[in-house]
Formats: sequence, C-alpha cells, structure tokens
Amino acid sequence: MFERITKRLKATFANITSVSSGSTQIAAQKNIVQQITGNWIELSKFDQMTKPAIFAQFMTMEPEIGGAVDKYGTLTSQAFKGVYVKHGNKLDPKEERMLQVAKELEETMKIKDHFEAIAEMLIGQGNCYIIPNKDMTITYLPAEYVSIIEDMDQLGSQSAITIMTKPKYLVINERNLQELEQKVYGEGKYIHLKYKETPQIVTDILGRKTFGFYATSPLERTIMYVWWKRQITILDTMWRYRNLPRDHHKIKADVYSLEKYSGETWAAKRAAAKSDADTFINTYTGAIANQAPDQGYVSLDTIDIKRIGGDSVNMGTNELIKQIEDHIWTALSIPPSSVNGTGAGSYASEVMISNNVSGKVVQLALKIKPVLLKLMRDRLLAIDSSFPVHELDFKIELSLAASDMENMRQMVLMAGVPIFTENELRKKVGYDSLTDDDRDSIVTSNKLNKADSPEKEDTLIPSDNYPETENSKGQHTRDASQNALRKDELSQPE
Repeated sequence: MFERITKRLKATFANITSVSSGSTQIAAQKNIVQQITGNWIELSKFDQMTKPAIFAQFMTMEPEIGGAVDKYGTLTSQAFKGVYVKHGNKLDPKEERMLQVAKELEETMKIKDHFEAIAEMLIGQGNCYIIPNKDMTITYLPAEYVSIIEDMDQLGSQSAITIMTKPKYLVINERNLQELEQKVYGEGKYIHLKYKETPQIVTDILGRKTFGFYATSPLERTIMYVWWKRQITILDTMWRYRNLPRDHHKIKADVYSLEKYSGETWAAKRAAAKSDADTFINTYTGAIANQAPDQGYVSLDTIDIKRIGGDSVNMGTNELIKQIEDHIWTALSIPPSSVNGTGAGSYASEVMISNNVSGKVVQLALKIKPVLLKLMRDRLLAIDSSFPVHELDFKIELSLAASDMENMRQMVLMAGVPIFTENELRKKVGYDSLTDDDRDSIVTSNKLNKADSPEKEDTLIPSDNYPETENSKGQHTRDASQNALRKDELSQPE
C-alpha cells in the first residue's frame, strides 16, 4: 500500500513540474490537494485493517509514534551492558575462557540488535513471536499473519462459541493468504513475548475472542487520536487551499456601456458589448496567466486590482494538533523530551521523567533477556560442553543523564553518613570496585589545585560558617551534598 501511494505522489509531482498553461496549473494545484487529502483518507480506513497492520502503519507514517518506538528500541539496546560471570570477581581459567568467548559472541550474534528489534516489536505490536532454529539462530514472525488457537479443530474457524483461554498452537497465515505459506507450531516450538502479562480479552485477526492469548499494544491507545489528527489535517489542507490570497481584477463596466454601441435593438447592443468584454477578458487573463507570483502588473486605469483571501479567522489548527500529540505522548508513556530533546522544565521533572523512562526500558530488557541469554548459552555449550554456562549472565542497566546527576548527588549524601562502604558508594554511580592499580592513580581536587598553584594553601576552602547579612542569608546552600563537594570530603588523604 505504501509503495502504491508513493508512486501516485511521484507521478503527481512529476506532472506539476511540466505544466505550462494557467488552466493546467490550476488543475495541478487541485490535484495536489486531492492527493494529500485522498492519501490521508485511504491510510485512515482503520475499519478495513487488522490491528497489527494499523500499528505497522503508525510506526512508519506517524512521527511521534515512530520516534517513540525507535527511542524505546535504542534505549533497550543501550540497557544491555554486556556479559559477566556471577559469584565473585575472581574467575577460574574455565570461566575466563567462557567469558572471553561470550564477549566475542556478543558481536557475532548481534545481541544489541536483537534487544532493539524485540523491544520495538513489543512496543509497536504488543507481542513478539520467535521461532528458535536448529542452527541456534532465531526467526521473527510477522504479527499481522500470526494467530494462536487451542486445538487443531479451530484452525481456519472464523468464530468461536466460547472465549478461547488455553493457548497451544501458533499458526502462520491461518487466513490462507497467497503471499505466505501456512505453518503450525505446537507448544515448545515457538516463543511468545508479551508487552504485558496482564490477561485481557482480545479479538484475533479472524474475529475470535481470546483471553490471555495476546497483549495489547500501547499504540492501541493512540488510534482515535491519530484518526482525529488526520481529519484535522485534511480539513486544514482544504481550508488553506480555499483561503489562499488571490488577486481580484475588476474591469470597469462603463467601458462597455450600451449607449456606446449601435444597433437596432437593445439585444443587439448587449450582444456587441458582451462580445467586446469577453474578448478583452480572455486576452487579459491569457496575458497574466503565466506571470510569476512576484511579478507586477501594468494596465490601464480601467482595471482595478485588489487582494482578497488570506485574512480569514485562524482555526487554531496547530494548537489543536499539539494537544492531540500530547495525548499521543501520554499514551506511549514517554515524554517528548526523551525523543526530540524538548525540555520538560525543572530539574525535578527531568529526574522524574528519566526514572520513568529508564524503568520501563529496563522492564522491557528483562523480558527479552531470558531468550537471548539461553541462545548464547546454547552457543557456548556447542563450542565447549564443559563451560559453566549457568554462571553466565547479562548485565541490564540504564541510567539517563538526569538520573546520573541524581545518583551522584545521592552518593555524596551517602558518603556523609558513616554506614556505607567504598564499594557501595561506587556501585551507586555505576562503577566497579577499585583495584590497587586504580587506587594509586586516583585524581583528587587537592592534587589538581597543588599542581596548578603549589604555593596555594588550603585556607581558602569554604567553611560551613558563612558570613550572613540580611540580604544574603537566604542565598547560601544548606545542601549537605554540595557542602561535601566543596570540602572534597571524598578525596583520599595523601
């Protein structure tokens, strides 16, 4: 469908560039409006489409939805921090060898790409269907062609007397469409990941009601808002075309007054006047038909030129579309600041947004992790069956910029309370324990100050006892984390 629309648009714009006469230009302009509105109408016939087809179109055509889904996929890929061996930092030779091979498999198996792909399918379709292959690879199935049934007697049935509640067989192309071969997979032969495990009543692609078979996509909450936005766009396109500024050329009618014409009857005089007026109008319109928009006019004083249109009441289309887009962002549980960089406002709101987004992304990554981890463990066993693959794990973690800053502040506060270890403080900001070599090369602010100014004394370090005046006493911080940073309490003694 998208290819057909693209071809029509290309053909339309190709014709526009080749027009020459005024009437052809007008026809081309009308054709543009018809193509824009017609394409939106055709794309919005949701009653003739399955839900997976609607969601696939949204991810392709809608900037907000496509951007949000893409962002979720990218962040989920970033949440995968690599492989590691559990239970301690010291590894035996077999574990070291296994970890080395696993890190190589990260690249060859494209683990990050799989995290991104599955996350986008879970957000976009609500479900991800995977077939494990014998060569220890996986194949993704198109959600638009997948259905799940309880028993083989239901295969191809358009309706069910009761709601289906026990998923067992996965069917590809149950509708027997020509473009895809029909296949059936039994239990254990396929993997079904859901956006949410909350059971819901969902109607499948053949119109049968199921309970707990499928997860609903967050994109389903956007259908009405996308449809509304498209209708507003269609009306706005037609309204703007109708209200384009136009020149109104008035020709003085007294030039063709009947008294100036000879004739035995008034009808003959009117016919002669009309003929002269029509001839002049046709000649005049032909002369100005191909003028550029910025070209001036030269005429007799019998012609009065005025500009009409362009001063109609503003319908507030942009404001309404912005409100609709805000609803779409809310439905997708992601703020626009995470996608297009628009600031959310205060530092507190940015921290809250970062926590919400990173929490959802980590949740998605943890759903995906068992599938890809098992795949890698199988690969490792195929390489060396003695590898302790049960000790191998994926590190899943995501911290956005605002969250990083907040974690640093919390770490400084924790350092001021003598109940945390150095390792716990470093773990708070995402760092591993220090080795002896790392400890010797730690850079502190005191070292930097002495390197820049050897004669500088420590007497310039601010004290907690600030001088107070009536105007300044409310301006000094009482934030313990900032005080600790000023005094460099975390610096190691020399």
